[in-house]
Amino acid sequence: MSDDPREHLRTASDRIAEAAEAAEGDTADRLTGFADRVQGWADQENGPDHGALANILLKLDDLADEVGGDAASTIQTARSEITEFRKTVGGV
Repeated sequence: MSDDPREHLRTASDRIAEAAEAAEGDTADRLTGFADRVQGWADQENGPDHGALANILLKLDDLADEVGGDAASTIQTARSEITEFRKTVGGV
């Protein structure tokens, strides 16, 4: 991984998108939306704050419970990447 902490967000976005492909219906749509949101954060000069990151971590946890199996494991990997990025965010 590069020295750019945003790589964690890019990787997380990729993993969330993978989980969306394995999911169906509203869950797949929600995961796709989260993947897009996380990718947007990676592309912004001023990334997300702790509150936004905490919010998405909670929502991803709920979605992991909904999808189960390999997709849940993929979501947990994404959560780990977001958590690693969060360690680089100032404040709190």
